[in-house]
Amino acid sequence: PFRILAYFGANSLIVMATHLDFHVLHVGMELTNILNRYVDHSAFYHSCLLIIVFLAEACLIWIINQYLPFLTGRFKKYKHFS
Repeated sequence: PFRILAYFGANSLIVMATHLDFHVLHVGMELTNILNRYVDHSAFYHSCLLIIVFLAEACLIWIINQYLPFLTGRFKKYKHFS
């Protein structure tokens, strides 16, 4: 029932390696501060921050799994080498 959490759990190595090094959390906080000017409520701030960080991490997970799988110990199987 929680496919999104299972997806992030399976790729937790990527999440831990990227959420601080690529400043995903910092950029998410800056974007949320811009949105928080219009709606000044702490629940809105934290929910927007969660959504922005999850979207950014999902994009980074896709990029790393698609183009740089060797960073996580996975290797693509190329059809022309088999």
